[in-house]
Amino acid sequence: MPTLIRRPRASAPSPSARFQKVLLSLAKSDSSRLDAYLRYVTALDARTIGVERVSVWLFNEDKSEIVCEILYMRSSRIYTRGARLQASDYPSYFRALQKKRTIAADDARTDPKTREFTKDYLEPFKITSMMDVPIHRRGRVVGIVCHEHTGPKRKWSFEEQDFAASIADLIALALESAGGRKAEDLLRETQERYGIIAESASDAIITIDEKSLMVYVNRICQKMFGHARNAMIGQPITMIMPPSMRSRHLAAVGRYLKTAKRTLNWDSAEFTACHKNGREFPVEISFGEFRRKGRHLFTGIIRDISARKKAQELLRRAEERYRLIAANAPIILFATDARGVFTLVDGKGLEGAGLEPGQLVGQSIFDLYQDDPQIRRIVQRVLAGETLEESVEVKAGPGTGRIYEFYYAPVKDERGKVTGATGVATDVTERKRAEQKLHFMAYHDGLTELPNRLLFEDRLGVTLANARRSGDLVAVILIDLDNFKSINDTLGHAAGDKVLREVARRLRGHLREGDTVARLGGDEFILLLPQIRTPDNIKAIADRIFEALKSPIRLGRASRTVTTSMGIALFPRDGGEIKTLVKNVDVALYRAKEKGRNNYQFF
Repeated sequence: MPTLIRRPRASAPSPSARFQKVLLSLAKSDSSRLDAYLRYVTALDARTIGVERVSVWLFNEDKSEIVCEILYMRSSRIYTRGARLQASDYPSYFRALQKKRTIAADDARTDPKTREFTKDYLEPFKITSMMDVPIHRRGRVVGIVCHEHTGPKRKWSFEEQDFAASIADLIALALESAGGRKAEDLLRETQERYGIIAESASDAIITIDEKSLMVYVNRICQKMFGHARNAMIGQPITMIMPPSMRSRHLAAVGRYLKTAKRTLNWDSAEFTACHKNGREFPVEISFGEFRRKGRHLFTGIIRDISARKKAQELLRRAEERYRLIAANAPIILFATDARGVFTLVDGKGLEGAGLEPGQLVGQSIFDLYQDDPQIRRIVQRVLAGETLEESVEVKAGPGTGRIYEFYYAPVKDERGKVTGATGVATDVTERKRAEQKLHFMAYHDGLTELPNRLLFEDRLGVTLANARRSGDLVAVILIDLDNFKSINDTLGHAAGDKVLREVARRLRGHLREGDTVARLGGDEFILLLPQIRTPDNIKAIADRIFEALKSPIRLGRASRTVTTSMGIALFPRDGGEIKTLVKNVDVALYRAKEKGRNNYQFF
């Protein structure tokens, strides 16, 4: 048996590089719409790690249960939510979660932390391995990101666990952002819930006399300002003010007592307060005055508005960011009435569609896209009450040929009746085309545009599976250009590239529909010929290809005849598996070279 010449194969990207790329993409994603962000994260997480189910669960306030915020099922591409797990039903699992560590159960049905799910959850859904990562927020575990694998049991690598932990951190940031946007509402609810004058009030309540001495403070004052209640009584109100404000306050009180003229809004005024430890923070104060037993007293309700200020700053930054996005990002903002007539069309993305802001206002989306049934169908569903996210290539009407990611939502009145629709269309044409180009490049040779080794082996696997069922023969022909190096050495690489492209063209022209020709690299080509009835059939095909490649190739003013050596192997005679078949066709090619080249040999 002759010695085989082994050719190195390109290595796949490392898992860490792939994980890093996905995390970078997620870090750049918009998380302002939490539901949409969680849908995107769970789907991308499932594809990247390669699991069937990824879900996000959040604890209730007393951590007696966790509630499924979103569950993505990869095989069906379905999202669901709302399931609940009680701590009393799964005590071992809940205790493990409180340790704030990742649960990596390679065999979920026997692992002490997860085996109590076996009967009710793991077996019905055919889950064999689980990896649950805690979501930390402000030092507390507020939920988990759950990865559920079906099929053979799986050992979770450290790289996969680190990647999953990073996903949990990104979700924690999204939850933090969503919580910040609600700070103002929570403050308002607190005020309505507790009132303004009682020991249970959430705001500080302080009463002072005409000398600005504190005669009453409620219990929250100690928490807000850091001083004990009894230490505040009888002390000037200025003890909770920054030094720079103290003299101005005393002067203002003195003027009011003399003139009864108010110099600020007593219903709501913002000041800076000072904690016992020197930390300054913003407060909002409402004043009232009354007299008791000849004393002139003032009561102030003081609210710490640090959270509100932070939320307002976050909102200001978000609004600034959204304004920049609307002005510079390729998006279109639109709204319609209940009949589908545009009431708003705006955004920089209109430029790609050749439109001006407001140009489509007053026109029916059904008339504009009467020849694009996909858009018409989507709008009809939204006006029927559905919220949809779709990626659409416009086939007819404004924006034809562009690809948009649409987010549609119905607009409803107080009775729940749909009165219109609103949405955002993001122009992703260039990105989609770049993705398509990258996908093509990943599976094709850049010089000849033929399939590469990866795509060839994929097609070979499918072809062999079909042949096992049909009983047909499959031929694999490995082709090597004789003395190709001399062309590069004497005529240059440009001439060599032209020869490779011409050989690729001739091979394509002499194959049947359903056959595959691929370039493995250098001067090697390989053919996949399915549905061969007899070995004589492949001999006739090989003769035809062999003769076609012998014709001279024009290289500028000269021409060059390129001969080839070919090895042929037949399935199942020469190998029943991909690896064996490829090895044996290599042996056949080697024999052809040993016999002086310019011939073909069967294995």
